Amino acid sequence: MSQSSLEVMDGIGRFRLSGAWRFPQAVQAIGAAIAKADQLGLARMLIVTTEATGFDPPPMADRRAMVREWSQASMGHVAIAMVVPPAFID
Repeated sequence: MSQSSLEVMDGIGRFRLSGAWRFPQAVQAIGAAIAKADQLGLARMLIVTTEATGFDPPPMADRRAMVREWSQASMGHVAIAMVVPPAFID
């Protein structure tokens, strides 16, 4: 079962994905959380995906597309840090 949650601590958003996800749905869920953080006026956000399963590291073209989508969701207002499994880091 896929789950996600957005919490706010000390003015920083923390979004966590866990369970089985398809890559496009995970990207969309993270984008929605980033947009929500922007709506809440949060300037910083931590995204944790270490407990998400169901997809392999995406190819570079998909990574570029997801970053563009997330950049648009943040409207340039939210600085983002991500915690991902080691296999996802180049």
